[in-house]
Amino acid sequence: MIKITTTEQLAGVRLVGDYEDLYQLVDAIHEIVVDEYSEKYEKYSRYAAASLRVLGVCYDIRHAYQGDRDVVTESNGMTRETMTYHKLIVPEDNVYYACNIILPEMIFVTLALNELIELRVAELSKSKYTKCEGFHKNVIWDEVIITLRVFQSAFSKSLKEVMTSATYSRWLNLMSNSEGITTFYTQYLDEMNIDYLELEREKRMTQINKITKAITKHWEDQKHNNIRMKIDAFARENNCDKKDVIFNMTYPETIQW
Repeated sequence: MIKITTTEQLAGVRLVGDYEDLYQLVDAIHEIVVDEYSEKYEKYSRYAAASLRVLGVCYDIRHAYQGDRDVVTESNGMTRETMTYHKLIVPEDNVYYACNIILPEMIFVTLALNELIELRVAELSKSKYTKCEGFHKNVIWDEVIITLRVFQSAFSKSLKEVMTSATYSRWLNLMSNSEGITTFYTQYLDEMNIDYLELEREKRMTQINKITKAITKHWEDQKHNNIRMKIDAFARENNCDKKDVIFNMTYPETIQW
């Protein structure tokens, strides 16, 4: 089972799972994203920018189960007496793999997955009315959707454990009423991440709902609109795709998680 907890300094969340947990999650993400290699790219190319950020997190998760991030062990409850009884010699600890994800990035990825899941629901149910098709026979047992919902649920639980009831309720409302992730300029997310990491721990908690609103209601956010206009102008002048425009932003070399 995948576990997600907030990091000590609230810089982000820590994702922990065994090899199979993380492998299955990566597989589910690759199944649902829309990129230039997807058969559905031509029809759903507007989801490509959001999918790219999801794949960025997926990259860290994949490297985690490959052992390139953190490795942790936990007791599995096995005792010498049990091994003697069953005439077995087995490890007394299980191995888990872990990686950290910056909080604004995780919020965006969770929201993006909501809309990508809707696309999958539409494909599986053959219906455009996805709000009512969650219990369709081709949807309800879909392993990809279930895997991603477990991932989202674990993230939600991690915030519930550090927020007040009222703050968490407001956060859920923001997350539940989000649409239009395809019109969010994901370059803004890098600015959000960097600004968030510059905050002291005490101030980070107060910014979570503000960050979430800036994503879910991005058309009302002045900073987002300023970035949007700059990117649109640059893309026109240089005849390039808006999602390929990159700002020169520098992340901290070391993050105090």
